[in-house]
Amino acid sequence: MAEADTLQDKNPAAVVTGANRGLGLELCRQLLQRGWRVVALCRRTSDTLQELCAGPGAGSLAVVEGVDVGQDECEAATCRALAGVPVALLILNAGILSTDTLTELDTVVARQQARFEVNALGPLRVAHALLPNLATAAAAAAPARASGGGGRDSGGSSNVAGGAGMPPAAPPKVALITSKMGSIQLTQQGGKNGSVGYRLSKAAANMAAQLLAVELQPQGIPLVAIHPGAVATDMHAQYWAAVAAGGAAGTAGMAPSAHGPISVQDAAAGVLARLDELQLGSTGRFVQAATGEELPW
Repeated sequence: MAEADTLQDKNPAAVVTGANRGLGLELCRQLLQRGWRVVALCRRTSDTLQELCAGPGAGSLAVVEGVDVGQDECEAATCRALAGVPVALLILNAGILSTDTLTELDTVVARQQARFEVNALGPLRVAHALLPNLATAAAAAAPARASGGGGRDSGGSSNVAGGAGMPPAAPPKVALITSKMGSIQLTQQGGKNGSVGYRLSKAAANMAAQLLAVELQPQGIPLVAIHPGAVATDMHAQYWAAVAAGGAAGTAGMAPSAHGPISVQDAAAGVLARLDELQLGSTGRFVQAATGEELPW
């Protein structure tokens, strides 16, 4: 659908950003398989996303183009498209990767700013735009939580199952897809370098996750920051090429993930598994998708 269109179906939805390829596309696929109604946000659609629109469960998939999370205008586009739609699940996935080094910072400042705009500010823009939609879903869940049924604090089941398995008034959940490359502690321990703009922007994204978790908790909305692993996507091709080159300028300390590379199918399954187990009492955690291991900031 075009940027200016508004979704007519006002039933609760799962929203995924960066949904036209890679992990975002696979998340949409697996959510549809779980019976979710999915809204795929992206700058522009792709052939593979259009194929998904034509496949099984396609009637439950809406594609919203023209949503560039690196631009302030994405808030208005997102608000317009999802006006009145309760958001029961929000996965902030859009991001860009780099292999730049400190020695290159004097010539690629604009590229560093782009990484901050997308990786750090992008999740905040989309979350801010959809706060009313999340609040609507949370308000619908409040009576169920008060009666002790289906809520996070009561130990009730997750709303990520979707379809017939979804509790009728389960509180919404938010996932921010980030990276342990933004972990200050792990960078120090591993002595790794490279991907300077990406690391800086993901460290800022991790703070954004904490700020969002604090703001959303009083509304009964839990958030988890998830490191999906070194996922085998087109976006990671440049990174892995630099690692394989070994000794290329600025890449000597770059190293493969202990868990990867992993397929987009496994990465998406891990993200959804972490959302399955997310409760309000565990909001604000930073975890590895594959194992649920808590990661240091």
